Amino acid sequence: MLTEVGGIDGYSGTMLAFQVADLIIFILAISLVLQALWVLVLLRGG
Repeated sequence: MLTEVGGIDGYSGTMLAFQVADLIIFILAISLVLQALWVLVLLRGG
């Protein structure tokens, strides 16, 4: 998305760092959702 707006190199180190950070945040968010669902299942089951 940023590469379309300006002359930012999509394969530069800074862009790669942003992509890695974005992936880590995405995985963390998914794990938190799964954890919340698991706690909900445990509370309703018990």
